[in-house]
Amino acid sequence: MSAGPRGPEAALSARSLLFVPGCRPDRIDKALLSGADLTVIDLEDAVHPSAKVEARRATRAALDGGAAAAVRINNDVSGELFAADVAELATVGDRLLAVVLPLAMPARLRRLRELLPTSTVVIALVETAHGLAALSKIVAASDRLAFGHLDFAADLRCVPGAELVGHARAQLVLHSRLGELPAPIDGVTTDVRNASATERDARMAAQEGLGGKLCIHPAQVPVVNQAMSPSAEEVAWARAALAAASGTGLAVLDGQMVDAPVLERARWILRRSDGADA
Repeated sequence: MSAGPRGPEAALSARSLLFVPGCRPDRIDKALLSGADLTVIDLEDAVHPSAKVEARRATRAALDGGAAAAVRINNDVSGELFAADVAELATVGDRLLAVVLPLAMPARLRRLRELLPTSTVVIALVETAHGLAALSKIVAASDRLAFGHLDFAADLRCVPGAELVGHARAQLVLHSRLGELPAPIDGVTTDVRNASATERDARMAAQEGLGGKLCIHPAQVPVVNQAMSPSAEEVAWARAALAAASGTGLAVLDGQMVDAPVLERARWILRRSDGADA
């Protein structure tokens, strides 16, 4: 599998989104070469309050220097950091592939839309109970959803693996479909040394209808890219199903009925596989 699209489409179809601290310019180039579908330069959680100005300037310098990336901005209550971040990014141009808004709520998303060029992709990071309750309005004001499940669990005072967190994840999938947005992005796997845990989480996310995953270490990128992509076996099955039902729209393949919903799944698999013609 390739690393996927490299232009603005990368923000809408990215499987792997790798965070890199904006205050560490030495790591930005490494992140861009990691194979991630989308590098996300972080001005929020990964940056100490005392380093916000430095991180903002380093991020702008990286983008002006030719880096094509997304940026996670601050969404502070007062709006001072938010305004400063957006002002720095508003004139970057098409090298700014997307802006990720943490703690997303409709009013701040609409304000972001007013301040940024209309072509800028806006990814809404849903991290609170209030965000979940406002999901339909968030969908209307953004281009893709992402789930900050750790912050969400902390907000609801439950463990990250709680059924309530799974319910919220499912709501992002459903609302994305209803709003005709791309499949949403799942949260991080914190155990960066455990490739099996990353693979498990990414495969489960893909099975539940999510289309991407946030990464916090370059080693997670190839694992996520593979887990979030159709396997060779799935692609072979999809081609066989379409061939079996060609001209009739109904067939039996390996003892299993192939009808309209099965064929739609086959086409979806091929659309997500590299070089496939669905």
